Amino acid sequence: MSIHRGLFLLAFFRGGRYNENIVYNSFPIPRRLPGGMRHVPGVLMKMDDSIEAQRREIVRKVKQQKKQAQKKRKKRAALHFFLSFFGTLFGIFCIGLFVMYGPFPYVRNMWVTTAMGTGQHQWLATMLFDQKTINAILASNQVVEPSNNTNPNTIKVSGKVKDNATALPTEYDQENIVDGVGFIKIRSNGGLGHIYKGWVVKVYDPSRVYMALSYKFGSSGERISHMVQRTGAYVGINAGGFEDPGGEGNGGTPNALLISNFKIEHPLQSNTSIHSIIGLDSANRLTLQKLTAGQATQSTGLKGLKTAVEWSPFLIMDGQLSSMTAYSGGAPQPRTAIGQTKTGVLIFLIIDGRRPGVSDGATFKDLQQLMVKYGAYEAATLDGGSSSTLVYNDGTDAKVVNNPSSADGERYLPNAFLVTQK
Repeated sequence: MSIHRGLFLLAFFRGGRYNENIVYNSFPIPRRLPGGMRHVPGVLMKMDDSIEAQRREIVRKVKQQKKQAQKKRKKRAALHFFLSFFGTLFGIFCIGLFVMYGPFPYVRNMWVTTAMGTGQHQWLATMLFDQKTINAILASNQVVEPSNNTNPNTIKVSGKVKDNATALPTEYDQENIVDGVGFIKIRSNGGLGHIYKGWVVKVYDPSRVYMALSYKFGSSGERISHMVQRTGAYVGINAGGFEDPGGEGNGGTPNALLISNFKIEHPLQSNTSIHSIIGLDSANRLTLQKLTAGQATQSTGLKGLKTAVEWSPFLIMDGQLSSMTAYSGGAPQPRTAIGQTKTGVLIFLIIDGRRPGVSDGATFKDLQQLMVKYGAYEAATLDGGSSSTLVYNDGTDAKVVNNPSSADGERYLPNAFLVTQK
């Protein structure tokens, strides 16, 4: 019995160390023989109940040890995650405090001007700074526009151009004139600290531009691609803003003045003392006016405007550049702008944004410089952000050409600038 037991224990404790795999695998016991004997290759031994009980006890203890070790590993992992996570948060908090309240104004100014320039995220500034500090930052980073309203008589509309292509450009900085409209694909050179991509649209005959309203204007908005398809237009670009309470607006109601086909579709808002009016007059000349509500109702105000929206800031007025700092308007964002040359060519800028590494967006200064580059004599911003959209109708389908920043694609808007077919 002692020899058999020794062989059995040797098989179970191979190398002086117990191994559970050996218990089940390395000591094969395929069948039980009569009289309590078991067959093992080369060995015939009889196992008594005490050995079997020892084996079971060893297996039980090993399993128990494994469970305890696993619990300890989980506790250590949870503790490590907790310390790493909250340590990182604390570090970010400390860095944020240093940046926001330390000796470097760049990030602080950009943070405040960017947050306060949005409709839904102003709390990002108000949770860190009091109103007095916010007002001081905004005051020192305002866009200072020329004092006089523009004189449309200085613009002489020509409207003549020859096509040089039949499709939109695929290369950057190449103007393809298709059906009387120039399309230029643009991108920044990367030396600004941010990058952007977008489009320049040049409408050589401004009489082709008009203000379209959504299909259910006043109750719900419409995507510009739908507007273009529904009306048979050639090009569509977003125009003014809309009521968006809590970020849940449906784009059906403008948030400021809107004129379409010489008719006031939405009135001036009484909570604004000075109104920034961007309009096209009956001669299709771009006019930029700063008016009080009283001035707007006079014969020299809104009357005679074929199309108009209310937005700001103005970038160029009668060839004079608005003064601005690097922080004016905040960080780079998706942007849309309108301008006109002295020969009457209407210029639209549509800049993609909020796509890190691809297109961060543009600042107001970027828009101004682009308008100067393409010969604008008058220029102003339009609604931007997720609304910035360019649609092109190739004769088969109305397609979005740029990359709107919203995860849902095009926004539903109350109005848009449309360009008629040639």
